[in-house]
Amino acid sequence: MVEKLQKPVRFDKDVDVLVVARDGEKFFVSNKDASLDLPLTEMNIRSLLEWAMITNYPIRKFIRAQRVLSAKFMGT
Repeated sequence: MVEKLQKPVRFDKDVDVLVVARDGEKFFVSNKDASLDLPLTEMNIRSLLEWAMITNYPIRKFIRAQRVLSAKFMGT
């Protein structure tokens, strides 16, 4: 089940998206301009992996972001 985060997380200062939800170790991003009061279905969220592939985000940065986010939320 996708869980909306209480406070969005910025994982890279060079991009304009924030992590706004998670489902286990799968994270979802939305534009930083999106209203955080909206339900997830209306926020136009994408999985972090999907966003990284569409925007050609460097794989090294993606892996590091995934590790940091997993450690922060899963304690691994």
